[in-house]
Amino acid sequence: MDFPTDLSDPRRLAGYASQISVVTVKSIRPGEERFGTPWTIADVRIELSLKGNQQGTISVLQQGGKRQSTGTAVRIGGDTPLVQGKSYLLSTTGTPGSNQTVIPVYGIKPLTTSDLEKLKTTGDTPADEVSDMRRAVTHQIPFTR
Repeated sequence: MDFPTDLSDPRRLAGYASQISVVTVKSIRPGEERFGTPWTIADVRIELSLKGNQQGTISVLQQGGKRQSTGTAVRIGGDTPLVQGKSYLLSTTGTPGSNQTVIPVYGIKPLTTSDLEKLKTTGDTPADEVSDMRRAVTHQIPFTR
């Protein structure tokens, strides 16, 4: 996939994202197809916000899903599909107060149940993903749209 900046660099990802949060997926439903690509809508509960001011449960849009006409699964650039009940370190773009769009590939970091429990008790995860992203947010490289 082509992005307007190198999102493999966490500082650039932090500068590009409008919201970065640890979330738990509450529900998933199909969205509409746009230009032949199915979209998925996920309602997520924000467990911890690292960037942005959204709180509580919000809806996020993810490119890809099941094509309604054929039931064929479509993934964009090897993206990880969000799964109900699972937790993620999630980076999104969008206008605050509206649906956020998941940044494909680089904006989805799956977390295990033990990661989430450790985060709740110690403030970090075993692999330090949250600490690394906190540092990236602090030292983000702004993206000019």
